[in-house]
Amino acid sequence: MKITISKYFSMEFSEPNELLELIEDEDKIHFLQSLSCNESVLKHVADQIMYGCTEDGYHASIGEVKSKPNTSLQNAVRLMSKNFSEIANSQITELELKLKELEKSNNEWRCKYYDLYHGVSR
Repeated sequence: MKITISKYFSMEFSEPNELLELIEDEDKIHFLQSLSCNESVLKHVADQIMYGCTEDGYHASIGEVKSKPNTSLQNAVRLMSKNFSEIANSQITELELKLKELEKSNNEWRCKYYDLYHGVSR
């Protein structure tokens, strides 16, 4: 990984984690919080939670499975597992509401088209 600061200065890292080691702790927290909202980061983390690794085979340490999760990844997998039906139910309910709104809108437009086409005024 190469980071070019200017025309005359660049840094190379064999692993991206080396870059994190150079950042002060407080700045690192802000950097990681910002990074955690990035779409590609979310995709890779979600892949690890759902499938155990990213599409290219990268993964964080899952650690030994114990009664209490001992890594962040293990904790995320555990939370998803425990709340899966609740999350699915929430998503289904939201989709049903959106579909209902679309059906209502579609029906209103169909009625307006019918009225225009047939010269009906209501």
